[in-house]
Amino acid sequence: MFLLLMLSFSLVINFLGVLDVFPHMATSGVDSSDTESAVQHFAGFSSSTVTWVFAGATTLAFAGVVLLSWATKTITPIGIHLFATVFWGSWINTVSIFSMGGSSGPYIPADFLIIFTVGVAFLFIAAVIGMLTGSG
Repeated sequence: MFLLLMLSFSLVINFLGVLDVFPHMATSGVDSSDTESAVQHFAGFSSSTVTWVFAGATTLAFAGVVLLSWATKTITPIGIHLFATVFWGSWINTVSIFSMGGSSGPYIPADFLIIFTVGVAFLFIAAVIGMLTGSG
C-alpha cells in the first residue's frame, strides 16, 4: 500500500509539473531549478550521475538475479528485484520532491528525511522477509 501511495504521489507531482499547472515564481515560492535531492547531497553526485548509477546498478543486479533464479529454479528473486527497483526508485523520486524548496529551504529538512528513510528501509526489509517466507 505504501508503495502505491509513493508511486501515485510521484506521478501526480510529475504530471502537474509537465502540464505546467502552477506558475513558476521568480521572486518567491519554490525555485526548482537548482534543487538537489538528498541522494545527490549525501553522495555528491549530479542528477545525471545518480540516474546512470541507479540504472547501472539495477541492470547488473537484474543479471545476477536471473542467474540466481536459474540456479535455484524459483522466480522469487526476480519478484524481489522488481519490487526493490520500483520501491527505491519511487522513494528516491519522493525524497527529491520533498527536498525541493530553493532559497527558502527544503519542504522537509534533510534530518527528517533521513528518519523517514530509515523507517522506509524497515518497511522494505519487512516486505522482502514476507516475500521470502510466503507470508507477504
